[in-house]
Amino acid sequence: MASSRLRLDRTLGPVVGMWIESNLVHGPGDVQGQRIQLDDEQARFLCRAYELDDRGRRKIRRAVFSRPKGRAKSEFGAMIACAEAAGPVRFNGWDHDGRPMGRPVQAPYIPIAATEEGQAQENTYSVIEYMLKNGPIASRMPLDVGVTRTYLPDGGKIQAVSAKATSKDGGRETFSLFDETHLYITPELHRLHATIRRNLMKRRAAEPWCLEPTTMYAPDEGSVAENAHRYALKIAAGELHDPGFLFDHRQAPTDFDWDDDEQLRAALVEVYGEAAEWMDIERLLADARDPEMDESDFRRYFLNIPTAGSDAWLPDGAWAACADPGRVVKRGAAITLGFDGSYNEDATGLVGCTIEEVPHLFVIGVWERPPTARNWVVPRDDVKMAVHHAFETYDVREFPADPPGWREEIDAWADRYGSPPVIEYEHNKTTIMAPACKQFYSDVVRHQLTHDGSEALARHIANCRTKDTPDGAYVRKESRHSKKKVDLAVAAITAKDRASLAPVSVGGFMWADDGFDDEELDELEREDDQE
Repeated sequence: MASSRLRLDRTLGPVVGMWIESNLVHGPGDVQGQRIQLDDEQARFLCRAYELDDRGRRKIRRAVFSRPKGRAKSEFGAMIACAEAAGPVRFNGWDHDGRPMGRPVQAPYIPIAATEEGQAQENTYSVIEYMLKNGPIASRMPLDVGVTRTYLPDGGKIQAVSAKATSKDGGRETFSLFDETHLYITPELHRLHATIRRNLMKRRAAEPWCLEPTTMYAPDEGSVAENAHRYALKIAAGELHDPGFLFDHRQAPTDFDWDDDEQLRAALVEVYGEAAEWMDIERLLADARDPEMDESDFRRYFLNIPTAGSDAWLPDGAWAACADPGRVVKRGAAITLGFDGSYNEDATGLVGCTIEEVPHLFVIGVWERPPTARNWVVPRDDVKMAVHHAFETYDVREFPADPPGWREEIDAWADRYGSPPVIEYEHNKTTIMAPACKQFYSDVVRHQLTHDGSEALARHIANCRTKDTPDGAYVRKESRHSKKKVDLAVAAITAKDRASLAPVSVGGFMWADDGFDDEELDELEREDDQE
């Protein structure tokens, strides 16, 4: 998904590429220490990423480089980060042939962001550290290269950061590298991404931008990579216009026969492009046939196709297809509330569901333990305030709540709001949850409900796994101690279940669930016509 036709006299890409090849070496790995020779695919990306307008100003403010595992995306990002620190990456006039000349950024600040501090240091910053210490640049420029940061001679700095850091706001970023954004699924990582990108707007003269190398995401997790892909698709469809967004994505074709070795081999060659010459395609093919290899994982990681895990609850894209963030739930609307509470480890969620022919789910509140928090407990006063606000704002017909750990609050809600609408709804009873999960699944895949597009709810839905019981399958976490929470999904299922049992307002009339399915209703109508 590229921009308009590229003019080589309107890009610094070749200049940046030459600087990389002349000043850096490959980082840790099989070819560490060897001089870099960019392939055509990387060179084309640089030309797009460093495209200029007629005044010599950068066109691209945000770029995504989406490739399969093994394509050395992090290393390529490290090369660009080094160039942004010391190379000729900004316009410095035209030469006698009318081509742009480059200059370094004045006092660059370059955060290398990742999901965890260790990942930023090991995956990307460690590559930068090696390149700057061992490449020709080490003898050409005085650099203070450390294990977590590099100080540049003009006061600039390269630094590894993560969501754990607390001092990202107010920075003076000139370039940022967000590594593996398919893993940016938590609220903290979304805030990290948003904060740094917001900081990139501050230094206009430096023409800041960011790069996001990533492997394909798991659908419906609400990752930064998934949101970027959706944004790119809207641009490609003509729904949006954003010439400053570069989405360079390569994936294998989806319409090949997985069981045919020749077709799978061809798909691997296609997705790896120029890198297929040095990738061990036969090894990848052998790994794909290993009985321990999950096909959906292979498609996602090595064919760069968005694919949910084989044990995911909902089909790929089904939840996203039901999103309707523009649908407004008016004050006084009849709703049910779904609530799943915890004390400290799991999340606590409060979800509303409208009582309509096509119900709408919307998140009222979610409380999740921050990744780095210690001795964290759910802020119960905040939860109680959210419940009170819901009752004040909407016509709450039912409020099914799971008692464990919240007995005192549930009793207080029942005293205040009545019982009903406050009722007990035990999520650990398969006779209750299995039918609710079955109906919820059916409504999603048939597009018989909508939702507000909440990133948190999408992530909890994507985390759901199923367990079979004599009463049917119900959703659960992937393991007892998993950090991937599903509480908001359980609250949504609960709210939807009770909404489906409540009278529905259609055209001014109230229709209750009469226990008949569609075929039985059709038969009754035919009998009435005959009479």
